[in-house]
Amino acid sequence: MSLANAKPSANYVPAYQSSGIPFVATAASGETKTIGLNKVTSEVTVAASGGTATVQFGNTNSAVFTIPKDAVATFRVKARKIIIVSGSGTATSVVAALTEIDGGLIPTYDQDDYGSVS
Repeated sequence: MSLANAKPSANYVPAYQSSGIPFVATAASGETKTIGLNKVTSEVTVAASGGTATVQFGNTNSAVFTIPKDAVATFRVKARKIIIVSGSGTATSVVAALTEIDGGLIPTYDQDDYGSVS
């Protein structure tokens, strides 16, 4: 008799409700860092100290979010890739809360599949 236990998939809610496994990265002034993750994120926090930074979550288009000078932003997103660009004079820190869901189980997102901006 098989138990057929459920395996976490991209929409397995309990994986996003429990505490995440921390993954921390930094980018010095003027650096661009591409963070490839083996597990899916449930939340990503980005801090820009001394200047502005931008963050992108691996979309196929150039959808970026700017973190203002000396600000912290938290995103509740499913991501397996994070790209940060640290502006001149900026130290940028990233803390990603990882789930137990394998990164290969979520697609590469394209914002154009979900809406448009005119």
